[in-house]
This record gives sequence, structure tokens and C-alpha cells, in this order.
Amino acid sequence: MESSIKSDKKLTPIQEFYNGQNIFITGGTGFMGKLLIEKLLRSCPGIKCIYILIRPKKGKEILQRGNELFEDTVFSKLKEEQPKFKDKIVCIQGDCALPNLGITPLDKDILMKEISIIFHLAATIRFNENIKSATHTNVRGVKDMISLSKEMPNLKSFVHVSTVYSQCNHNVIEEKFYDPPMDDDMLINLVDNMNKKLLDDITPKLLGSWPNSYVYTKSVAENIIKKQAGLIPIGIFRPGIVISTYREPIPGWVDNLNGPMGIFAAAAKGLIRSHHCDGSVRIDLVPADLTTNALIISAWDIANNRRSKDDIPIYNYVCNENPITYEEMRTMTFKY
Repeated sequence: MESSIKSDKKLTPIQEFYNGQNIFITGGTGFMGKLLIEKLLRSCPGIKCIYILIRPKKGKEILQRGNELFEDTVFSKLKEEQPKFKDKIVCIQGDCALPNLGITPLDKDILMKEISIIFHLAATIRFNENIKSATHTNVRGVKDMISLSKEMPNLKSFVHVSTVYSQCNHNVIEEKFYDPPMDDDMLINLVDNMNKKLLDDITPKLLGSWPNSYVYTKSVAENIIKKQAGLIPIGIFRPGIVISTYREPIPGWVDNLNGPMGIFAAAAKGLIRSHHCDGSVRIDLVPADLTTNALIISAWDIANNRRSKDDIPIYNYVCNENPITYEEMRTMTFKY
């Protein structure tokens, strides 16, 4: 295969797994998506091609958005090491909020023939997203991705990226499935057939013990994965709160103000003078580059180390072994 690594250097088992593979990534223009693309290409140069699902946005077509994506400084090291890396990138127009991902029949045929590894990162992460939009992207989008993957004869691994907080109403969150707040088909039918005002009015009751529409819909989506036992090689990756990079490709790189990053930045600027929280509580922060490494390995593990065909592995990527508290976070934020 022409794209395989032509070198005497011995490949690691992970590099061997990715060598010559075609990968499909949703959410590739997001924070974690950029790091995933960068690390895959830099550490596994034998990858044949990466297909990225991109939606037109703010009047920009997908080729423009694709070109702008690789202007980010996070790709500077990759550009130095592999100046022609963009030859391995294919942008596919689509949108996980649309039925059937908004993909054309021609692009669908290409993906079906070529793809062997899927990373499904796309999601609306706004905590205050209305339940209909959150359901379309975070629930129906997952169902449509799975339907597409079942038509891929070369599929080796499908990683669904969830969040450990999809089960935040449990005191201990184990690497196992939990009962969803509602069946996925029932939720989709509800949001598609109910009047918007009435839907908004009942949303608080619908969410119940889940604090927002993001974790609620992520919990529902996990049950979709559970139903795939024995059908496709799939698993769930649940990270904690992903913050800036630790070491690579750039120490401290981040491209958003989501979650604690907004608190860090606003506190440093003097815009936030206080933050209401219990300083003794542990906060589950995980660096983005280490999270990306774990995500890449999870795809390999799904393909190689499942106990049986029916096994659906779940990976909680959290900071149990090296936690910090809110008070320690505050001290370190001001120190550094």
C-alpha cells in the first residue's frame, strides 16, 4: 500500500493498527477534533486518509472552513514534520443535526467503501441548548452515524465520544452502562412532534435529575450504543473536563473558553473576582493532549481486545489517580 510507512523503524502496535487505514471523524473542527487529527497524522504517518465531516457555517463553504482549520497554530509542528499532510485530508459536507447527517449519496458511497475507523466527536456542548436541537445532534446524529457504519464492510472500530458526566446523577460512575432517562426513539418522536413552546415548558420536568440538556441527551445516546452489541465493533470514550494541553503539540494550547477555561481567563483578566464553589471538592480536569492519546488507543483496543463480539467497552478517562481540588486549581491558576 503506497500510504504505508516506508521505513526500517519498527512500528508500535498502535501505529501498525492505523497503518494504511481510512478514518472518518465528526467534530473535526472542534477543540478535541483538531488535536485528534494532528496527533493521528503526526504519530501515525502510515494513515492513508482522514475524512472530516464539515458543515457550511456563517457563509463559509466546507473547503474554506477546511483551509482555515489547518491555519491554527496547533498544526504548526505537523507542518514542519509533514509539509504535505493535507494531501491525506478529505472534507465531506454534512451536519450531524440534519437527518442522515446531511451527507450526499455520492459521499455516502465513498465513505461506505473506504472507511475502517470512526471517531464520532460531534455534539452540541452548550449546556443551555434547547432540548430539540440537543436531541437532533446528540441523539439522532448518533443513530445516523451507526446506520452509516453498518454499511461499511471494512469497519474495524467505532469510537463514540461521550462524557463521564452523562451519568452525573450517580455517585460512583463505573465503566458500564446505566439506564437512560428515556428511550432514544421515544425522545426523538417527542421533540419532532411537540409544539416548541410546550416542549420548552416541559423540559425541566423532562430533565429530572439531569442538570442540563447536554448530559441528558448524552445519557440517552449511550443507550443507542448499548443496542449495538454483537452488530459492530463499537465502544464509548467518556472523558472528564477537558482543559488545555499539557505538553503537545504546544504546551498550554486551547482554542475556547468553555467550562473552567472561561473561569481561568476571566479571573486572570480581573473580570471574575469570585467563584461560588466548595474549595475542598475534587474537580475532574484532564489535559487535552493526554485525553487525545487515550482516545486514539481506545479505537485500537475496541478492535483488538474485546472479550467477545458482544462486548462493548467503556473507557472513563478521568483524574482519579492524580486529582486536584477547586482550591488547588485556584492557587495554581494564579501561580502559573
